[in-house]
Amino acid sequence: MRKQLLFILTIFGVFSGCRKDEETVVSFEGQYQTGNTIITYPIEMYTSQGQITNTKIIEKYLNYLRSKRISTDYSLTTSTEALRDTFGVFGKYPIYFSPNAPLLVDFKENNSVSIIANGGSLSITGLVESKTSSRLIIADTVAFQGYPYNNSNPCDQLIKRVRQFPDAACIPVTSCPKLHHKFPFVVRKSQLFLPILNWTISHNTRLLTPNWLSCFQSVGHDWNQFDSSIAQSLAVSDTVLIQAMEIALTKNNYGSKKSNYS
Repeated sequence: MRKQLLFILTIFGVFSGCRKDEETVVSFEGQYQTGNTIITYPIEMYTSQGQITNTKIIEKYLNYLRSKRISTDYSLTTSTEALRDTFGVFGKYPIYFSPNAPLLVDFKENNSVSIIANGGSLSITGLVESKTSSRLIIADTVAFQGYPYNNSNPCDQLIKRVRQFPDAACIPVTSCPKLHHKFPFVVRKSQLFLPILNWTISHNTRLLTPNWLSCFQSVGHDWNQFDSSIAQSLAVSDTVLIQAMEIALTKNNYGSKKSNYS
């Protein structure tokens, strides 16, 4: 009986140790830069009926968007391939993703972080706002004026809700307060990944009401993550299309003393 109890305790200790390792919060130090490959995950489509997994329906919807001359950067295949020169965005910042001009993230003392992008022409000073075993968030230290959006407009609502880190928008009472951009990173197996999101929202009540409203918004290569909670509150007239991508970051051997843009 004693041996059996010892065996059970040993097994419990092994699994507890594994769980602890999986939940370990990693501290990053020094300088990291984006690599030369990009991981592309499957397209996801959502309506009021839930997630649509039929690829033929997704392809048909993509063709419909193209017929409306709505720009789409979606790929029907999942892959890990070479990173091509691509323009992206995060809030008010245009971001240039390129193997020849990597984005640099320099972790310094006191949770201070420098982000250098666009071949050195864009420099952002931030602070590590939060970190878990699966995500790290850097907040821009420079506050800027938020812009107003219409809370009663369903199109504005979809645009705000499709991303976990929406643009710095506010519902103005007298004026918008100053806000801070937040830059998310995925953490997986002690490695940093920069998350990118292609997203499209559409709202069309043409067949539902005489005072119909129709709108589309499509953004490619947004430094962001999908907010899956939006899928629980879509109206009959709403459609959301997203595709997540990631670029792995690797640590520079020379740390923060030198950079590609020095």
